Amino acid sequence: MATVALRSGVWIGPLHLCHETVRDARVDRQEGRPEAENWDGNDGHLSIMLKPAAAKAYATITRRHLGSPMAVRLGGELISRPRMNVPITEGLFYLTGPEIGVLEDAAKEALGPC
Repeated sequence: MATVALRSGVWIGPLHLCHETVRDARVDRQEGRPEAENWDGNDGHLSIMLKPAAAKAYATITRRHLGSPMAVRLGGELISRPRMNVPITEGLFYLTGPEIGVLEDAAKEALGPC
């Protein structure tokens, strides 16, 4: 059941982020970087690199949801709703908005078991 599954781990839309789908997940802190002055007020972002099969699936998902927000859930809780402005075709995306501790928890879950 999808509803039960969404209560654990980290999900972006219908894609479960875990060791089977994620190649790399890390929090990049903005401290001391020139582009930090243009950042959204958070002190970092979560960078996710998907594995090839997941990247292909996510490209299809993001194409279907252009212009719409997509739920990001951690442990069943909504942590963000980024708007899909362009298709994400290369499997690399960034998540901003939640507090740095939430981003760190999401990174750990994204690299964990499915």
